Amino acid sequence: MIWLCLLVVVLSVVYVVIIGRKYTDYVHATQPYIEEATERNAKLGEAIKAEKEIAKDVVNRVKDEELLIGDLKIGMAKLESEIIEERALEEKLELAQQVKQFNKKKS
Repeated sequence: MIWLCLLVVVLSVVYVVIIGRKYTDYVHATQPYIEEATERNAKLGEAIKAEKEIAKDVVNRVKDEELLIGDLKIGMAKLESEIIEERALEEKLELAQQVKQFNKKKS
């Protein structure tokens, strides 16, 4: 009976050692993959930071361009109003010239 208990204990220890070895072998086998994944993670983190910087630059450029477009629209509106005023002045001058010519013909 004692031998049976000792045999069970020894077999249990052997089983635990075998399972432990399989686990450590598995861990050692997967360690390169874990290290590679960690390195890729670091590289991806750097790439994300770089992309964020590029996105900020693009947003700033877009804001600058929007301001420029707004300034151009204001300038165009001013030019259009000046053109309208110049056309009105031109029409008045033409009308005044026609009145002068009419008055000269009348006289």
